[in-house]
Amino acid sequence: MRSIFVIAAALALAVVTAQADDTSWVRQWTPGGVRVVGGMVRCQGSDAFVCGTLNDTVGTNSDVYAVKYTGTGDLAWARVWNFAAQDAAPAVAAGPSEIYLLVRTHVQGQPFGTKVARLSPAGDTAWTRARPTSQSRCVVANPAGGCWVFGSIGPQPPRDSLWFGRYDGSGNYTLHKTLRLVTTGQLAAGLCQTSDGGLVGAANLTDTSGPVACLVKYLAAGDTVWTRRLASTFAMMALAVATGPSGDFYFLGSATSGTVLARMNPAGDTVWTVAVSSAGAVAADLASDSAGNVYVAAVEAGDVAVFKFDAQGQLVSLVSGGSPSTDIATSLAVGADLGPIVTGAVGNLAALTVKFAPPVGIASPSVPSCPAGLRLLGTLGSGRALLAVPQAGRYGLALFSADGRQLARSVEFLEPGLNEVELAAGRASGVRYLIVEGPAGTSRFKLVRAE
Repeated sequence: MRSIFVIAAALALAVVTAQADDTSWVRQWTPGGVRVVGGMVRCQGSDAFVCGTLNDTVGTNSDVYAVKYTGTGDLAWARVWNFAAQDAAPAVAAGPSEIYLLVRTHVQGQPFGTKVARLSPAGDTAWTRARPTSQSRCVVANPAGGCWVFGSIGPQPPRDSLWFGRYDGSGNYTLHKTLRLVTTGQLAAGLCQTSDGGLVGAANLTDTSGPVACLVKYLAAGDTVWTRRLASTFAMMALAVATGPSGDFYFLGSATSGTVLARMNPAGDTVWTVAVSSAGAVAADLASDSAGNVYVAAVEAGDVAVFKFDAQGQLVSLVSGGSPSTDIATSLAVGADLGPIVTGAVGNLAALTVKFAPPVGIASPSVPSCPAGLRLLGTLGSGRALLAVPQAGRYGLALFSADGRQLARSVEFLEPGLNEVELAAGRASGVRYLIVEGPAGTSRFKLVRAE
């Protein structure tokens, strides 16, 4: 597991508590003898609900599981279900006092189907409902009770249409809408509510010209407000969507140039875009908090990492951690204490859940110690630091101890954007000061690390 420095600009009037690493707790759930496939995590207050799929050794049968962790990482309960020969649990949603588990069912030689199960916070099943010839990938809890589902309907292939539906709290199916955008296939990727009362679905289309990422805006009553096909230069694949401020929403997608995060307004127009990149980072999911911040989960050099952006698209923090094994991140949620929770798998043998401490904020670049937008966003372990650089040029980096001794110095040419730099002797415990001299001036940072 990695260690990370807790950073504050040296001249900023801020108090930052030092911590040994970024994680509050790491849990692995291993049922034994089966292959674990990560699904989704969602939060109800400070509790976390994790779902996924259990496969047998030959892959002909599969069950679904749900696990509840308390805010302190205690395992409250674990449940396993088998609805058909081959089940998968791609999504879970947390309502005010109930949980909705989404299950994709399949029997060899028959069409796929969808089941929605309502669970109590104690893991008891209140009801299950089935929809034949459908593949739902997304579920969102309705604050008024019940849930919305979003997926595909029709045989596989070609998955003729997108499907948007709603169940009330008693399990009655009260809404059914279909939307056919192409003739060769459409697959849902994400669904989120918006603060203006609507919902946005993200989907991936298989068009004659190749893959196309698409967005659909729905009213809560099911009417389609608009659809948007995204240019392949912007995003070839939709990964996830999340609620934003003022009716806006966040979109995460992948393109040939990497992974892109975008904020979009209620009309589907782009407000801003940023590239989510670090050395070897592979983005998987995103979530947002009540303040409008957005978090992106990724795997970076074998560890789970969470990037935090503010509502203006500025990267304000990076936390990382996980397990000694290679981790696979599949889903992200943010708890009531603003501590990100990531779920995934460790070597396909255990369900991995990582709870991070709430990320600390980075001092504003307007303070005297951080001229012209140069920011230190975090450290990535092994003495490496992540710098946000406003302009290309030669930068001198010097590391000092608390008593003024110079520990290391180097000169590097840095490009605009995110840059990883080496900090020799940067892993030692205690207070260190990093001084960065660049074209726009000198920046000073205080790094605090406790063992």
